[in-house]
Amino acid sequence: MPPEKLTPEEAVEILREYWTDRFVLNSDMSSAPSDPLSVPRTVQRMKMEGFSRSDIRRVSDGNIRDLLKISPI
Repeated sequence: MPPEKLTPEEAVEILREYWTDRFVLNSDMSSAPSDPLSVPRTVQRMKMEGFSRSDIRRVSDGNIRDLLKISPI
């Protein structure tokens, strides 16, 4: 994995330190090698580390909806 990509463990550590209010999980499917399962892997790691369901939903869905002003379906 290229050094600019975070592992799920690194992402969880950042979320633990800075919390979930201003972060969005994404898989960054650019031309560089990427893991298409990086978001579900990070969500699973967050569950294992004891993050609340609302915090997980916030970084995997809610924050980006708020930013782009997209209403839930």
